[in-house]
Amino acid sequence: MRIQTINRKNWHLIEKVNAAGRGLVTDFLVGLGANKQREATRMIALMDRVAANGPRQGTAKCHQIKGDIWELIHGSLRVLFAHDGHRLIICTSGFIKKSQKTPKQEIKRAERILNEYRQASIDEKLEWVNHDQENEQ
Repeated sequence: MRIQTINRKNWHLIEKVNAAGRGLVTDFLVGLGANKQREATRMIALMDRVAANGPRQGTAKCHQIKGDIWELIHGSLRVLFAHDGHRLIICTSGFIKKSQKTPKQEIKRAERILNEYRQASIDEKLEWVNHDQENEQ
């Protein structure tokens, strides 16, 4: 499994890298249209605060969805994540929430990516992507 750092301060936020070499959450936020850019900028700022201070769980901006899956909230944007309890946060996906309930397919996707991450970690098959090195080659 290929992963990369989203942000690293006191907490380390990481994400899965897709086959095209782009992070799933980063790609989601960057790919939002002009009408969602302000929310995306604020979500990135929220993620920066989480990297600095950890997830403030049980709040209006961060709460548990199911099992180990939590969500960061800004406006209609959601970023699902899990954490290992040791200052590592695995951001699994991002989406625009359109109804009261979090879509089941988004929860299942987050669980699948988290399980994939855990298995790759056990099997020592995590590949860290460093974009600075990739761009130089």
